[in-house]
Amino acid sequence: MHAKSKKPDCVSVWATIDFETVKQRINRMTCQIHQVLQKYEFSHETDESGTKPDR
Repeated sequence: MHAKSKKPDCVSVWATIDFETVKQRINRMTCQIHQVLQKYEFSHETDESGTKPDR
């Protein structure tokens, strides 16, 4: 009979995180969100004025 190897109870994963890269990605996404919100606000304003927004 072959002895089964016992699985560890807990597994740790170590990762190197480049926080500067993470910060840059968050900033890019934040800028994109602001752009979408500005487009929405602009189209919402034109909807209230009675004109059709350009889509």
